[in-house]
Amino acid sequence: MTDEEWIERIAKEKKARAEAIALLCQALQKAGVPLLSLKIIEDGSDCTVEAMFKYGARHWGVRYADISMDAPHTALWDILRQIPELR
Repeated sequence: MTDEEWIERIAKEKKARAEAIALLCQALQKAGVPLLSLKIIEDGSDCTVEAMFKYGARHWGVRYADISMDAPHTALWDILRQIPELR
């Protein structure tokens, strides 16, 4: 695999991951989960999802799920278990 092919493959994976996280966030919000946002944070080979959620009238919280080495179904579980309403 050439460098260009490798860079293109990584870009496609990042785009697919971002789209999946956006769809998950929208679905959870439509289902009534008080989720404010899901954000992907990448640092080198590390990939973390930040879940920002609302609890109570004036409070909000942030939790993190490290999905660097996770298969897609495990990553989904790691993200969902960070949201208190889904525990």
